[in-house]
Amino acid sequence: MLRGTTIEANYTGSHSVHTGSSTNINFMPISGLQYGNLLLQSITSSTAVAAGFKEPFAGFANQTGANTVYQSLRPYPQYTSVTIGGNVADPSGQGKYNSLQITGNRRLSHGLTFMGFISWSKSFTRSTGQAPTDKFWQLDAAAPLVFGANWTYTVPFAHTKSRILNQAVSGWKVNGLLRYNSGSPISIAGGAGNLGSVGYGQYGNAVLGVSPYKTTDPSDFDPATSVYLNSAAFTTSTGFNFGTLGPNPSWIRGFWGKSESLTVGRIFKIRERFVFDFSADATNPFNFVRWGGPNTSLVSAAFGKVTSAQAGRTMQINGTVRF
Repeated sequence: MLRGTTIEANYTGSHSVHTGSSTNINFMPISGLQYGNLLLQSITSSTAVAAGFKEPFAGFANQTGANTVYQSLRPYPQYTSVTIGGNVADPSGQGKYNSLQITGNRRLSHGLTFMGFISWSKSFTRSTGQAPTDKFWQLDAAAPLVFGANWTYTVPFAHTKSRILNQAVSGWKVNGLLRYNSGSPISIAGGAGNLGSVGYGQYGNAVLGVSPYKTTDPSDFDPATSVYLNSAAFTTSTGFNFGTLGPNPSWIRGFWGKSESLTVGRIFKIRERFVFDFSADATNPFNFVRWGGPNTSLVSAAFGKVTSAQAGRTMQINGTVRF
């Protein structure tokens, strides 16, 4: 180990159970999907009557907006929503988190310090899938891999025979910070059918063997002509059919997150007890373009396109007098 260098590795893990969650208990059984479009018709329609459907209780047909075949198949057809939550929340919630963190610190001579870290993590929660009874481990929308570094350099006050030279080279300080992280999972909104009308979630489908990306290099990306997501890699789910994509598939991610900042300043000793501290802060000092997220709706003509970007270079001037 080099002198003045420290390396630290930590593992953090947690698993929570029986946490409160909000649960809908008035969903139509999945067997009801066999009736297809009939579910959206009134209980008194000729097709519903011909299929043998009747009012579950007297006056059901008069429930404006809630008198459909679908509503009649719910456990509590007199209510449009029955949810366990609040003080009587369903204790079926679960979560788990695992993280490896490595940090290195190097203290050099003459006021130079460098610190870097790498974090690798995964976080999951027990969530509801497309069917209200479908509980699965959903990857949280977080960046699993993060790299960061910062450095500080303060030029010590010189003590030479030349006062002019002392003033010219003394008191300077430079601080830098950068942070890069892998992109967050992207949720593909691909439902073009009717599952949402009967209380079920509907996602799109993945096309096997086709890359979900078109252009992923930010430096080659032109929002006027480039597309981030490949529309040929997905299809919409129609009617009352479930899609194959979950809400946050881990294999579809956005651009890497990148940020840098730089501070350059100087401390002026006007007199022994009178000090002027001046600095200029810059965020994104090199004015790199940081693209936003793509359009994720498969039913949109703009699917896969990026129409936003983060702020460019920003600067701030600071001055402090101490006496």
